[in-house]
Amino acid sequence: MSSTEGRTVLVIGIVENREFAIRTLLRAGVRLLLVDFVDAPHLRLADRYRGVGDLFDERQVRSAVADVLGADRPDAVMTFFDECMVLTATLAAEFGIPFMSADAARAATVKSVQRTVLAEAGVPQPRFRICHELDEVRAAVEELGFPVCVKPVDQAGSIGVGLAGSAEELGEITRRAWHSRLRANAPLLVEEQVRGQEISVEALTCDGETTVLCQVRKEVVAGESPIVNGHALPYQHAHAEAAEAAVRTGLAALGVDRCFSNTELIITESGPKVVEINARTPGDVIMDMIWHCSGFNPYLAALDMALGATPSVSLEWTHHEAMRFLCGKEGTLTGLRGIEQAAAVDGAVEVRLAATVGTRLREPRDNMDHVAFVVARAPALSDALARVTEMTNHLAVATTDGSH
Repeated sequence: MSSTEGRTVLVIGIVENREFAIRTLLRAGVRLLLVDFVDAPHLRLADRYRGVGDLFDERQVRSAVADVLGADRPDAVMTFFDECMVLTATLAAEFGIPFMSADAARAATVKSVQRTVLAEAGVPQPRFRICHELDEVRAAVEELGFPVCVKPVDQAGSIGVGLAGSAEELGEITRRAWHSRLRANAPLLVEEQVRGQEISVEALTCDGETTVLCQVRKEVVAGESPIVNGHALPYQHAHAEAAEAAVRTGLAALGVDRCFSNTELIITESGPKVVEINARTPGDVIMDMIWHCSGFNPYLAALDMALGATPSVSLEWTHHEAMRFLCGKEGTLTGLRGIEQAAAVDGAVEVRLAATVGTRLREPRDNMDHVAFVVARAPALSDALARVTEMTNHLAVATTDGSH
């Protein structure tokens, strides 16, 4: 019997595009207990599950956890939601099972706290100001200068994030950020815009030792709403060592441990600047891409750490992969056109409609507005990027009110 066989694992929120995570846990033989949104499509795959109306409401989650556990005690607890990280850490402490501390979870997920900790540790990052009211936002802009990025401190996935290039744009972008907050007393973060290639560094930290798995080239749509457009890995560049050093320093300062991290950086002319450290596995299908390209299953490593073990990391890179997202225009989603043509492109791996037909779409505003994605592979990163571009050129998101 393996060390994971029959162990009880409580998961609080799995997030979309995590089929690989569920398959890994089930194949490892664990007894999977799941608390997630009531309409999450993967709920019934768990051994026991409970759905909640609001996964970010502590009272609802605690009630569902008590219900799904009954008289049992979990051997491990996991979450893939930033917004659930503090509660998950608190529950782990109450159960007496491994997880990072609640203080570290808060520092890693509340952007205002994180920015302050990283500044004290000397981690290179954009200049910023924490603002509790509109007058403070205006004062921050006076000091930082346009353009500025305005974001709620307690959200993820680019929700509520906007780039203001003028006083006229600042008011609407600030209002959008205020309304996107999860908590009414949460401040906003105002940052200077820094320019350069956006990347992410994917790593895991166990017992204070950080192992970098790879760096990822990131694409972001230009405009007032910085929506992620795609990823490509593994990515090598001239500032790779400096980027890794900044990540290690940042993780140590935050106290992140026994978990994965996804750190977003911008490579500027003066070197890397840390935009955000996410103390969780990377989103989208980056974990799947790491597995396909290297043969290393990162979700097994995440499970090992959750159970208190030290994971063995071995990566043998065989090729590069790139993914690209598609969004739609406002209207009701009716389908995705051009799938056969996109799938016929040399190196095509996957063409996926990620939203349900009949979903009412809005004009794209954040990463929650991704409708479909494609993945391609190639021996070289540049070729993988060219192939996903060719694939998306064949595709169109169709709606009742037109197509994109």
